[in-house]
Amino acid sequence: MSNINSGQARMSLAEMGEKMKGMATWFWVTAFLSFLIFPPIVFLIKYFGYISKLGKVKDATGDPDLERSYKMELGSLLLQIFGPIIAIAVIFSMLSGFSIDLFLSGAGFTYIVILLVLAVSLPFILKIMALSSLRDWASNTLGRGGNYDYASQEIIKGTKSMKTGAILSVIPLLNIIGTIIYYVKMKKVGKALINKFGTTGGYQGGSPGPAPARY
Repeated sequence: MSNINSGQARMSLAEMGEKMKGMATWFWVTAFLSFLIFPPIVFLIKYFGYISKLGKVKDATGDPDLERSYKMELGSLLLQIFGPIIAIAVIFSMLSGFSIDLFLSGAGFTYIVILLVLAVSLPFILKIMALSSLRDWASNTLGRGGNYDYASQEIIKGTKSMKTGAILSVIPLLNIIGTIIYYVKMKKVGKALINKFGTTGGYQGGSPGPAPARY
């Protein structure tokens, strides 16, 4: 059971919303100013800040879905950073140990292709798993009874759309659309977390309608 009503949990969730908003904003700054050095660095710092805050949220709530999301998100980021470096190092090591005949036979080339595929696909797989767990937390915790309001509705729908956007972002011709969806919805989820758990109170509006089915 996720404990979202303690003071520490509510503060951590609101702060995680701020981190999500900041990360989404700096993605667009990085996209438009990628020729400069500092925007990507700041974006990476924002990414680490979001994951760090997600770790504090999972500790404060004791929620298993948030714990899985934290572990998968952290693993995805570390593999994005160090995966290519490790793959290149292994490839050079393999090339130095292969005979020319073995490499030309196709065995060496096959190993290299497998390594490159793993280096690219594993971070993406972990990212999708992290988003799935975040969506499960939102649906299972915020979609229940007294917890469900407009902010909860925005968080539940937003986390689902973030996952959709992440999937589309690796599909040719749809990657730009997927990336836009992901970061637009991330900022929206961040705002909803602040509205729901921040000190200013809940989300304003009328009835959000029935809570979505949990699955």
